[in-house]
Amino acid sequence: MKILEKLYQPIKTASISGSYNVEDSQSIIRPPYFNGVNYSYWNNMMMLFIQATNYLVRYVIINGSPTPPRNKLEWTNEDRKLAQLKAKSIHILFCALSPDEYSGVSSCSNAKEIWEVEVTNEGTIQVKRSKIDILTLNYENFKMNSNEDIKTMYNQFTSIINDLKNFGKVYPNEEVVGKMLDSLPTSWEGKTTVIEEAKDLELYTINYSPTPPKKKGSSKTKKKDFVATWSDEGVTDEEEDEVANICLMAIQEDSKVKDMSERNDVKELRQQCLVIQISFNDENLVLAEKILPLHQPPSMAMAKENDEFQKGVKHLLENGVRKLPNMYILPISDRPNVDKEQPIMAKSGLKSSIIDFAELQGPNRSHVLNSLSLACEEYGFFQVVNHGIPIHVIRRIVDVSTSFFGLPHEERSKYMSSDMASPVRYGTSWNQNKDDVFYWRDFLKLVCHPLSDVLPHWPSSPMEFRDWAATYVKETKYLFLRIMEAILETLGLWGANKDDGILKQLDDGSQLMVVNFYPPCPEPDLTLGMPPHSDYGFLTLLLQDDVQGLQVQYKGQWITVEPIDNSFFVNVGDHLEIFSNGRYKSALHRVFVNPIKPRLSVASLHSLPFYCMVRPSPKLIDDANPRRYKDTDFATFLEYISTCEPKEKNFLESRKLTSNNISN
Repeated sequence: MKILEKLYQPIKTASISGSYNVEDSQSIIRPPYFNGVNYSYWNNMMMLFIQATNYLVRYVIINGSPTPPRNKLEWTNEDRKLAQLKAKSIHILFCALSPDEYSGVSSCSNAKEIWEVEVTNEGTIQVKRSKIDILTLNYENFKMNSNEDIKTMYNQFTSIINDLKNFGKVYPNEEVVGKMLDSLPTSWEGKTTVIEEAKDLELYTINYSPTPPKKKGSSKTKKKDFVATWSDEGVTDEEEDEVANICLMAIQEDSKVKDMSERNDVKELRQQCLVIQISFNDENLVLAEKILPLHQPPSMAMAKENDEFQKGVKHLLENGVRKLPNMYILPISDRPNVDKEQPIMAKSGLKSSIIDFAELQGPNRSHVLNSLSLACEEYGFFQVVNHGIPIHVIRRIVDVSTSFFGLPHEERSKYMSSDMASPVRYGTSWNQNKDDVFYWRDFLKLVCHPLSDVLPHWPSSPMEFRDWAATYVKETKYLFLRIMEAILETLGLWGANKDDGILKQLDDGSQLMVVNFYPPCPEPDLTLGMPPHSDYGFLTLLLQDDVQGLQVQYKGQWITVEPIDNSFFVNVGDHLEIFSNGRYKSALHRVFVNPIKPRLSVASLHSLPFYCMVRPSPKLIDDANPRRYKDTDFATFLEYISTCEPKEKNFLESRKLTSNNISN
């Protein structure tokens, strides 16, 4: 296959123009302008601009591209297109930078190098220097609080050291250790005494002993050692463990490691003098797990454990996990209480939320519209039957999705990414980079528009995955638009007062397909598959198998949705609530898991294009119904979730106007 075909298909061109004196980041034809201020906002806007321009341009900027032969006489048509694509990628980035920013990357030879310089430096040199100054100040003023434990202090201190190291500022090891000891509060002064300080303090060791030496002066140490004795006066066993953990690191002599590793009695080990080297250089760490897990550095042990969690719950089960890890155990107040009887939707009087799509085309249309309006206004959700999507399409998307999660972890993990703008992302939990407690879910997210651009990035295995996923995406997009026509009519924005502007935007709008996989959970009463949340778009069309798991909140009570064969469960999203000026409500929902059966669902989320603003329809605002929401867009959502967790309906709440500033 040709080089360009391997990278991306098809190649599309886009006219990009820019000017260095243009600072209007809202333009759809000029790249967002960066002058060294508000880097995070520019980064998000720039990525969306590149993505909207051409996914192949984005691929070249993020991943680079092959270099054509040096001799232009040997170039093929493909080489010329590749060279043009590289030049276009560089041009887009240069047009987005101020002269000061340009001077820092002008020597870069390709777009990937330019982007990496900007990302690494986070904009200007001034920004970097400012961060170094702040971190240096934090380092110099660092003190352990009296109500803080050793582990917390250690994690905070090493975080500052590592951040400074990333910016190129490295303190001598002896200074770092001395600073850490100086940061201890006055309550520790009686527990730490200096025994010997050699001329060369390049190496530091901590002599940890539960009982004071009989003669301090008789303590023998090698040269280049800085030794401190920890007294057991007023120190609990738990504090002893913390001291061992903070002192951590390396055993000086392998013979000592061998001798001590052969001793199985923890108490007897504590009677020995553990000589543990404090080091903040990761390359020099020798874990004390050679001796006993008791003395294993918590930060490194947790990092190793977290790496396993990052690989997903299916990977955990494949490696023999039979008990729910602590990482997944929710606080008692957040647990699902699945042992208690949960109301089932079919038994709760919510049957009016079932919409027969076929009857929308017949004489009962007005009756169905009334039911649809009630469902959106009262519940925030409804189920669609007789929707017109062929049954074999539904069965095949379930089959190929199930097969994807049946692939070896090595194959699935090819699509792991932390880039929210990536056309394909495989991951786990809710927001695995930020979750304090993980959720019992693995997922595959596919950006679906424009389909021809993103399709080559989707998983090629199982063999038929792309074909059936593309077919399913087209079918759900058509169904979404027909449902939206009906919803607009219930709002008085269709029919005689037809306003097809919003529908045209939705037709060209964003679509995200999320395949959720919930393996059997060993202790389902302690965790959730997804936390309570609302979806950010206009509508979400959810296809689920026959295993219960979805719950929606109605009047403060969690209602379990009973799956209906060959139907779609439709959520009203935050954007529709904003567009309707609060008349229709987005649905708060969550997912519980079970110990026996795996569960699979396929969600199709729809909204306006990423660059479009979502605002209340002017036709739904008057004196009796003043405007209730701020304008919002996808960049606003990204900025919000970069600092806050998008759980419950907290993002939507952040977009509401207060009673003092509601505009008429």
